[in-house]
Amino acid sequence: MSFYATISGYLTYDNDEAFYRNVKLLEEGKWINDNGYFIDECDESISQEEDDPDIDIDNRTIRIPYGFYRNLTHFFCTKTFDDKLGLLAESKGKIVWTSTDGCFGGGVIVDGEEKVYELEKWNEENNGEEAPDFEIDFDGYCDWQDEIANNFFETMDD
Repeated sequence: MSFYATISGYLTYDNDEAFYRNVKLLEEGKWINDNGYFIDECDESISQEEDDPDIDIDNRTIRIPYGFYRNLTHFFCTKTFDDKLGLLAESKGKIVWTSTDGCFGGGVIVDGEEKVYELEKWNEENNGEEAPDFEIDFDGYCDWQDEIANNFFETMDD
């Protein structure tokens, strides 16, 4: 089963071992290409090719460009279910994510500590805009979710 999420952020590592372990994890998962850019499921670069690569070897930093990712959130942990070290092990940084894949949620991870949000509740507390009835206006409801997710990123991804 897959889980899709929109993600943006960066992780920096204090040592080469942790950095290269996670670069390898991203290569094996086919989230990055040989040039150090994050790619989508069609092997297209998510960031603009004129941008610097997302893998910054000199600064031991992994920059996750704003984009739609399949199964990447599974590795936002210090250890995965199969007892491998995840992307957050030995890292500092900030990641923001949202998803409508079986949920309407989002989260902010800062230096390994995550705060999770139910985005409909977050919207009520921050914007107050009520959701359209999805049984009457499904397209309007989807547009509303996109707007709330974008507002969440604008608020949290500073």
